[in-house]
Amino acid sequence: MQPLITICARKGSKGVPGKNTREFNGRPLIEWTIETAIEWGAGPIVISSDDEAVEKIFRDYMYCDIYFDERPEHLAQDTTPKLDVLLYVADKTQDIMGDFDYLVDLDPTNPCRTVADLDICRTLFENVKPKTLISVTNARKNPFFNQIRRFNDTVVTVANSGTIITRRQETDPFFDVNAAIYFYDMDWLLNESGYSPLTNRTEMYVMEDHAFCDIDSEMDFKLAGILHKEYYE
Repeated sequence: MQPLITICARKGSKGVPGKNTREFNGRPLIEWTIETAIEWGAGPIVISSDDEAVEKIFRDYMYCDIYFDERPEHLAQDTTPKLDVLLYVADKTQDIMGDFDYLVDLDPTNPCRTVADLDICRTLFENVKPKTLISVTNARKNPFFNQIRRFNDTVVTVANSGTIITRRQETDPFFDVNAAIYFYDMDWLLNESGYSPLTNRTEMYVMEDHAFCDIDSEMDFKLAGILHKEYYE
């Protein structure tokens, strides 16, 4: 089965301005994802971006099976759903290169993944044949136990099950989507997809706890740098 690999890097991050091209453990953040995708070597790579700085980095990799697609303005807004971007790239790329069986999206905002992770996901996806597969880590907070909110002038757990839980171990396991790896069946993406990778046939790949950090803030950036240096270099 043949995958198409995408790396989507919009310019206008508000939480960490310029984060995709900002230096992260000695190189621009996006390069860690590009290098992993190239090392994996499972299929052609398309970088989708409206960022001139990302395009400049791409030029260093033009000897590889990697391509740059300039993202149109209407797909580079704060409110643009990610699946709209993937649908656009998949449709356009298939018109040029022919059909692919599935799409693998690697978000540069979490560089904490390995080729071994991708191999495991590929085997799982091709054997089980779900519509989507997403990477996760064990949840750091449990909504039945240690996530709380205000509701009707009182404080309750986020889940608000009506049952008092005294031990986290008494609850079902929960997971955090860590934005490192996404697999999408191409037929589903082009014909059925909405705005979420969660479907009636979605698989999870549980990564190590140190792969949890999707970078959305300056603190995330610093913490991810420490974890990446410790476990992935």
